Amino acid sequence: MRKSFLASNIKYLRLKKGMTQLDLAHLLGRKGTSTISEWEKGKYGPKKETLHLLTVIFKISLDDLLYRDLTTYPLSSQQESAEEISYISENLPPTLKEQWIAMGTELLNKKDIE
Repeated sequence: MRKSFLASNIKYLRLKKGMTQLDLAHLLGRKGTSTISEWEKGKYGPKKETLHLLTVIFKISLDDLLYRDLTTYPLSSQQESAEEISYISENLPPTLKEQWIAMGTELLNKKDIE
């Protein structure tokens, strides 16, 4: 079984985004900070649905959130971009995904002209 870095990663990502525990709690629909504090201490972890919300808030894969020690091996800006692209690709409905790809293609074509 792989070691989980969830507790330290939640705190690391929250601070990296400049968020307080209360900010994160509100984004997750909670009124107070006690749950966030318990997660960050490793006393217990979020439920599956909340884990998904955390991946959305932090724009990170579930695998990286759980198993990558971000405090020691943070994502590079290129990896962060790849995570965001992956997240967008996985979560856009098909019609919007087609528009997104078309916009990207248009930007690439403009780059070639300039």
